[in-house]
Amino acid sequence: MGDKVQSLQHGGALFVLLVVLMAMIAISDDTADPSVAASIERTVAETSVPLPTTAPTTTVSITMTAAPTTMLAAVDEPAEPTTTTTTASPTTRHRSLASVTFESLERIDTIQDYTALTTQGISRWRRSIDGLEELDLVSTADGTEQPVLWLPPRGDHDQPVLVILHSWSSRYTQHAGIPFAQWAQENGWAVIAPEFRGKNDDANAVGSELAVQDVADAIDHAVAQEGVDASRVFVVGYSGGGMMALLVAGQHPEKVAAVSSWGHPTTSATSTPSPSRTASGIGATSGRPASATRATKVRSRTSA
Repeated sequence: MGDKVQSLQHGGALFVLLVVLMAMIAISDDTADPSVAASIERTVAETSVPLPTTAPTTTVSITMTAAPTTMLAAVDEPAEPTTTTTTASPTTRHRSLASVTFESLERIDTIQDYTALTTQGISRWRRSIDGLEELDLVSTADGTEQPVLWLPPRGDHDQPVLVILHSWSSRYTQHAGIPFAQWAQENGWAVIAPEFRGKNDDANAVGSELAVQDVADAIDHAVAQEGVDASRVFVVGYSGGGMMALLVAGQHPEKVAAVSSWGHPTTSATSTPSPSRTASGIGATSGRPASATRATKVRSRTSA
C-alpha cells in the first residue's frame, strides 16, 4: 500500500509541474493572447491535484510499565571467613634414641660393680645425682602418701622419662638404681623412682593392686611435668622391680612405651645382664603413648 501511494504522489507531481511550466512559457511570451494565459491559469487551477501528504500513519501510544527493578550496587564486601581444619599427626620435639651416650656406665657391668645387691639409703643418691628431688605422692587408690625420687628433664626438647623400680627386698632408695639415674641424667632424661609399698615384709609390696597403682601414679606425675615426652615412658626393674615392670605394662599398657625386666647377676656370662646393654635396648618394644588419667597429689619432702 505504501508503494502505491508513493507512485501516485510522483505521478501527480510531474503532471502539475508540466502544466505550470507550460503556463510560465505562455505568460512570458509577449505575443501571447492575454485570454489564453487566463485560460491556462483556469486550467491549472481546475486540474491541479493537491499533493498528498505523507502516508497516513497511526500513532500508537504504548505505555511500558516495567516491573519494579532493584538496582544492586556492587559492593566489595569481605568474603565469608572460611575455616580450614588440618588434622595432623601429633609431633613431639625429641631426638632419636640412637643419639644417647653411655659414658656414665663405663666400668659398670653388674650391680656389684657399683654396690651390694640390696644396699639402700638416700645419702648416696643425693651425692650421685645433682638436682634430685624427694617428693610424696598421694595414692589415687587409698589416699596414702608414697615417696618418690624425681629428676626433672633438661634440654631444649621434650625428653623421655625413665621409671626405676626397686627390688622387693629393698625400698625406693636402693643403690642399684643409681647407675640408671646417672645414665638418664647424662642424656637429659627425666627420672622417677617410686616407692610401691616398701619391701617384701608387707603383703601389699609384692605386686598388689595398690603397689601397681603407686607406679601408675608416679608415671602420671612424671608425664604431667614440663619437658617430658609422654609417649616415651620406659620402665626398668630389677628382680621384684622387674616383676612390677611387667605388671604395670600388662595392666596399664597405655602408659608405657617399653619395659626392661631383669634379675640379679649370676656367675654365668651368658645370663648376666649388663646395665649398659639393657639401657641400650630401651625402646626396642613399642607400646601405646602414656597418658595421665588421674590427678595425683604431690608434696615435696625436702621443703616440708
